[in-house]
Amino acid sequence: MDTIKKIQTIFKEKFHFEVNEDYFSKDISLGATGIGFNAIDLYYLIHFIESEFDIKFEREHFVSGVIRTLPGLCQTIDKLRKEAILEVEKMS
Repeated sequence: MDTIKKIQTIFKEKFHFEVNEDYFSKDISLGATGIGFNAIDLYYLIHFIESEFDIKFEREHFVSGVIRTLPGLCQTIDKLRKEAILEVEKMS
């Protein structure tokens, strides 16, 4: 399952909210001015994503705002997953 499909599943199963695939190509905020998530919703979204993808967002991801939109979130998830794979390969 690709990143977009997993995120759509998280939105549907955990938040009972359908996210159209075209949202992933637009600069729509996850916050109140976009999708409408409040701080608690965002906290849980991050928790579910970290659990589902087995990744950990760093402070820089929040401070830079890179994960404030769905496209940025997907790019960051993919980058973190690639870094984790490279780290595992280094250890082998």
